[in-house]
Parts: sequence; structure tokens; C-alpha cells
Amino acid sequence: MEKRGYRYLEHMSDAYIECWGSSVQEALEEAGKGMFNLISSMEASSPRFRVRATVRGFDMQSLLYNWLEKLIQIFEIRDFLPSKISVRDFDERKSGLKVRAELRGERFSLDRHPTGIGVKAVTYHGMQISRKNGHVRFRFLLDI
Repeated sequence: MEKRGYRYLEHMSDAYIECWGSSVQEALEEAGKGMFNLISSMEASSPRFRVRATVRGFDMQSLLYNWLEKLIQIFEIRDFLPSKISVRDFDERKSGLKVRAELRGERFSLDRHPTGIGVKAVTYHGMQISRKNGHVRFRFLLDI
């Protein structure tokens, strides 16, 4: 299996995504790619503009949930489709977890970008997180 990536798993009614990387940052980037490539195509977007995002969580599940929620908000509120997602910093302390990220992309346009599946929400149901031997794996469901 690849060092990092994502794939879509079978589910009857929701989008079920598995992503992995050699760090939390890589796995979060892949989670974002999996979600955005479900909505449209990141390859169809150009890196014209930059959006920064900071997300916090009290544990890894809440961090992943809040990360995906933030990405949905960026798409829905700003009409922003990234071409690249870079998680710059990951801070893990007793007080909680925090990531800082930068997304490069452009305003979503029905004329230029393919439409995929609309994502309504992230859910904790079915969420799985594994951190072993420097390898991070997430599984999560998106309500579509």
C-alpha cells in the first residue's frame, strides 16, 4: 500500500473514506483530498488564492471531525475549491490538539469544475483512528 493516500469504502447510504499517511498532517491532508474529490475535482482547480485554517480538538476524533467540518464550511461559505491542501503545523499537548493549514485554490464555478456528490455533514458514527509505528489511518463517514 502507498505511503499516503485515500480510498472510498463501500457504504449503503453515506460516503465512507479511509485515508492514511506517515504523520497526522499527511493523514489530514488525505482526508481533505478524499472529501473534496467527492464534491468535485481538485485537479480542475487552479492555485490562484490562499485560505488559511486553524482547527482545534480535545482528542484525535474531535480534531478530525472539526477539520472536516472546517473544510465543508470553506467550500460552502466561501465557494472555495482547493487544488492543494497543506497541513503546516500539528501541535499535540495535554490541553488539546491544534493544526494550522493552508489551502490553495479558486472559487468554485459550475462552468469550470465538475459536480460530484454534495456533502451535508461529518459524523462521529463509524469514525476510526489508528496510530501505530509512525503510521496514521483514519476512517470516517460523510452524510451525503
